[in-house]
Amino acid sequence: MNWLQRNAIYAGRLILMHGTSSRDYKKFPSRMIRAASNPYNFHENRDLSNKFEDIENSIPYLYKNNIVKADLNSLLEKSGTTAFIVLKDNSIICERYYNNYSRESWIRSFSISKSFITALVGIMIEKEIIHSLDVPFTDYLPEFKDRGLDEVTLKQLLLMSSGVRFTKKSYPWNDMPKTYFFPDLRYLTFKELTRVETPGSVFRYNNYNPALIGMILEKLTGVTISKLTEDLIWKPMGARYSATWSMDSHGGGFELIGSGLNARAIDLCKYCCMYLNDGYWNENQILTQDWVKESTVPEPVDYESYYGKWMKKQRMYYKYFWWGHLLDNNDYNYFASGHLGQTLYVSPRKKLVIARFGERKGRIDFGWQQICKILAERF
Repeated sequence: MNWLQRNAIYAGRLILMHGTSSRDYKKFPSRMIRAASNPYNFHENRDLSNKFEDIENSIPYLYKNNIVKADLNSLLEKSGTTAFIVLKDNSIICERYYNNYSRESWIRSFSISKSFITALVGIMIEKEIIHSLDVPFTDYLPEFKDRGLDEVTLKQLLLMSSGVRFTKKSYPWNDMPKTYFFPDLRYLTFKELTRVETPGSVFRYNNYNPALIGMILEKLTGVTISKLTEDLIWKPMGARYSATWSMDSHGGGFELIGSGLNARAIDLCKYCCMYLNDGYWNENQILTQDWVKESTVPEPVDYESYYGKWMKKQRMYYKYFWWGHLLDNNDYNYFASGHLGQTLYVSPRKKLVIARFGERKGRIDFGWQQICKILAERF
């Protein structure tokens, strides 16, 4: 495709798709990620289920900066939720579906996809395919050399502190819609990548960072991101259902690294349980314990200058494509968060995983992580 053809497809997608949707897995070409031959089956803990029913009443949350209270089930029904699952000690204590969804229904994970890229990086380090995160990413992608990017390291890409320009508005000429709808993500990244800040100095959420990591993984292994995910994560963790990873286009053939993983909710929960169990799941050590800790523990930074006043006030952080909540006594929870309120929340201290997926976020300020944090504190 030439420049004109790429932009024509981009414009057509913006017009025809009418923005993003939980059913976008139907609208993009995709690659299959096959299920495990020995799927892991969760068991239900009825005693813990009864306990959860006792604590889900009168949940306080913010809407338009005002504190509102609601029963959890009512809130889930009214907020466009499709799936809500809670697991403790590797057992199901709550599994609910809404809006005609079921366990077999597809979930568009959006930016939750990024956390799977983190796991693949950890596996590449364990296999000594990647030797260090502190090297410039241009060592792996030399076509980006001599463009002011040679100081940007792999670690800074994972931390969203690369200093690369990224416009988050939803206007057609901005980077946010481009990195979702453009039909050739490799071409777009090469064309648009420009450094505007000192690498490592400030946190800026940026969809070009995971795209670069995906390009590096693809180049180092000679394998697609979908195949890496299938062989190194999906099958080893015992996924019951096949998944797909949406691509930019048939011609581009590159996975939407930051937003395109489509799966069933119960299997996405297995991924978090694997993290909760120090990388071990379904009789497989999928990730090392060191990498699980390294990729989720808060980074020591000057909070206000690095994250800004809002994240400091919320006591939030970001580490290797995971978000986090700072708690008391140097404790923390971490979570993967996506568009429309998609949330996978992990509480290591409570041995708890909470998943919420939906067709829209609902009338909730910020995200569903505030609800998940409250539920984890109550349990």
